[in-house]
Amino acid sequence: MMALSLFALRRFPDRALDSLLRSLPESDRRVLSRREVVDVLIGEAREAPPTAARAAAQDFALFARPWGFRLEDISASVHVWHGDADRNVPVSHGRYQADRIPNAKLHLYPGEGHMLFFEHTAEILRAAAGRPTEPA
Repeated sequence: MMALSLFALRRFPDRALDSLLRSLPESDRRVLSRREVVDVLIGEAREAPPTAARAAAQDFALFARPWGFRLEDISASVHVWHGDADRNVPVSHGRYQADRIPNAKLHLYPGEGHMLFFEHTAEILRAAAGRPTEPA
């Protein structure tokens, strides 16, 4: 399924994106209405290595397997970013991780989808740099 999606995006980008848009929440459709975002997405699909579809499938398989450590044992500060309209990863996954990681902070965005990082890049980078996540 991953290989078919990647093939369609490489060969028939406009049709593949039209199909994708029908399954996305409004917030993600807004992000994909930006030409610069679509150009990057298509460029990445065209340049992806032959193993890209297999790697994506392996990511999905990881959800169903033990990770080799318990979330409760993570001692670093962790930020969990999640939109409650995400149709790729259920919001319950973000809540689950944030509830179990001792020093986790959940950043939950109402109405946002899987692509919330496009609209919140500065905030995410501030948090990664150890700076306040709210603009000064």
